[in-house]
This record gives sequence, structure tokens and C-alpha cells, in this order.
Amino acid sequence: MTNSPNYYSDEEILKRLHAIMVERPVRRRAGQQALGEALTLFGELASRIYDEPGKWGLSQIPVGSRDDAAQDALVDLLAELGTVKNRRSAADWFSGAVEERFRQLWAVKERNAANGAGPSRSRRTAVDAKNLFRLKDGPWQRFEKEFPRDASALRLRYEQNHSASEMEVMLDAPSERVVLTRIDRARARFRMFVEQAGYGRPETTAIMERFVDDAGEGADR
Repeated sequence: MTNSPNYYSDEEILKRLHAIMVERPVRRRAGQQALGEALTLFGELASRIYDEPGKWGLSQIPVGSRDDAAQDALVDLLAELGTVKNRRSAADWFSGAVEERFRQLWAVKERNAANGAGPSRSRRTAVDAKNLFRLKDGPWQRFEKEFPRDASALRLRYEQNHSASEMEVMLDAPSERVVLTRIDRARARFRMFVEQAGYGRPETTAIMERFVDDAGEGADR
């Protein structure tokens, strides 16, 4: 059957889902048919996301948070169908959405853990950002334990000074763009980690200066 969702591109599924939601058929029978088609399309899209987690950014989410982040991102996808279908690929949009949802979920978990630990954390002392990777204790060492994949990318880039093209080979990445995206995500996660650890804005800014490229943040060396 050429009209099966299996034969649709990701973007075609989004366009059809959007059309069904806009049409909102009044007749009961037509409405039931539309609902059935929408559920089939949505199920196909969800299957693709879980079958190809690397393409959709799901493989970058820690396993313990993966299902919750994916479910929330799918809800966001449905809510934004009118814009997603016209702006960029469904996979690119979902990758950004699932990462944003993960950060929100992680931040909530950390706040709840801190609230349950008793008195609020005292103000953090300044960190020697220049020697961040060599310190025996500090936000980097804790980040490396919780986010080893992201920490590895940041070490290659900012401690060992490898270029994106060199990292492409070392990480067996499909392109430099993928490497740069991974670096950007890792940097954003570390900022999130530092902020949740109780460091104020000046301390966080000073720490993150260790992750700025010579030609500007995010630029290649």
C-alpha cells in the first residue's frame, strides 16, 4: 500500500498529522477515521524515533531519562506541528526538543534532591577555571562522572585542543557538523550542571570561559 505511513517521509507524516488536526471533521464517522489515521501516523513516527535513536538525538540522552524526555518531546512535537513541518527536518527539531526536555527534567530532579537533603547549599567558592581539568575536586570532576560522554568531547576540544576535523576521525562521527553539535550540547550541559551545583552567575561565567574557542565560542580552531 503506497499510502501506508511506512512509505511516508518523516516530514510527510508531520504534514498529514497537521492537516488532520486542522480539518477536525464534524461528522462522527469521519472524525473516528481521522483519529485512527492520526494514531497510526503518530505510532509510526514514535517507532522511527526509537528505532533510530542516533538520528533523532535520543541516543544522546542518558538512559534513565530517555523515555520521559522522549515522551515530553513528542507532546511538544504535536503542539508545534504547524511550524515544525515548514522549518526543518523532523529529526533535527526533535533532537533539539528532546535535549531541552532532558535538561528541564534533570534540573527538576536536582532541585528536588537538594531540597530533600536538608539546609540549602551554601554559596560555592571560586573555581580555578584555568586548571579546571586538573583539580582534584570541583564541578568538572562531578560532571565527568555523571556525563562521561559529554566530558570526553569537551576534554578533546578544550584540554587537548583537537580541531573538529580531528575529532570527526577520533569519534568516528559522520561529519564535522555533528562534532560541533555534540560540543555545543556538551558545553550547554556543563553550564546547566554548574548552575545546578549552586554556583552564581559570576562563578559560572568564569568557569565557562575555559570553553570558549580562540575565534569565538563554537568556532573551529
